[in-house]
Amino acid sequence: MHEILFRGKRFDNSRWVYGYLSFIYVDGKNQDGFIYTNKAQIYSQEDCRSYDVLTETVGQFTGLCDKNGTKIFEHDIMKFCDDDGEESYYKIEWNLYRWTVIGEDGNVNDLDKFFCNMSAVAGNIFDNPELLGGD
Repeated sequence: MHEILFRGKRFDNSRWVYGYLSFIYVDGKNQDGFIYTNKAQIYSQEDCRSYDVLTETVGQFTGLCDKNGTKIFEHDIMKFCDDDGEESYYKIEWNLYRWTVIGEDGNVNDLDKFFCNMSAVAGNIFDNPELLGGD
């Protein structure tokens, strides 16, 4: 069993907060269900406070760590070095009931311990989109 942990960027200052996802703001209801706003709330055990975070930045801990012992979260970008020293970057996403690694070419593979042991967290899609060829 792995630790249940979330992170999100604070609404007020864009800093990352880690803890429990405690609330997602809803603004009314339509015929298909709830209409979500752009805010959620994460409770930080570190300082025993709840913080409003941007909903789109909320990501869950995968339960796995990279080769340096860094926790891997949804939306992280991993750097993988092959035997020839060539670097590749991959995005971590939840996809069809499993954690996946999505390459720059769009190929999707399962996130596993082998990949984690050969890779390092290089950033995330919000702070470092350029690692994936983005802006």
